[in-house]
Amino acid sequence: MDEYLLSELKKKSNNTDLIVGLILQDLSLIRDLIYGISSAEATVKFKCAKVLRELSKTKPELIYPYFDFFAKLLNNPNNILSSHYRSCYKDMGINRVRLISICYPLMNFSPLM
Repeated sequence: MDEYLLSELKKKSNNTDLIVGLILQDLSLIRDLIYGISSAEATVKFKCAKVLRELSKTKPELIYPYFDFFAKLLNNPNNILSSHYRSCYKDMGINRVRLISICYPLMNFSPLM
């Protein structure tokens, strides 16, 4: 992960706009945010989710390539993170029917007999 980005993610201050600006200057940093979601450090994990949420509001096309990644996280046991992911889908223009059709195969339901 980029060291400067990581140092900004670790700050407890509300610097989301600064981080979004960094991402917009270097789009390869989006992968660092995706990686940061699985961080053991809560501050980094939640800040990454918050920045991705902001990006989904302003530039949803930037996070759309990570659609499958977000689909796997929808059932995250952490309600705050789950809420961020659902909001990202909404911002990307994914309606509920489309979301269900994509996520249904990931749910591993056994057929009813």
